[in-house]
Amino acid sequence: MSNIKNCIDIVSLSHKTLFILCGFPYAGKSYVADQITSQADVTYVSIDNVFSKNDFNWNENKLPNAEE
Repeated sequence: MSNIKNCIDIVSLSHKTLFILCGFPYAGKSYVADQITSQADVTYVSIDNVFSKNDFNWNENKLPNAEE
């Protein structure tokens, strides 16, 4: 839990910085992002959310084509 606190502190003190979370599936990226966004004033963008809003679906292998 202290690692997440350290991440939140770093994010809270940074200005105009892009942070990218990456890792293996089910590694806890979404959990860390949720913790950070709940405690720091940040904008969070998730590729899964972007795809979902555009009716793309990872599970059905429905991904955007070149035109989209």
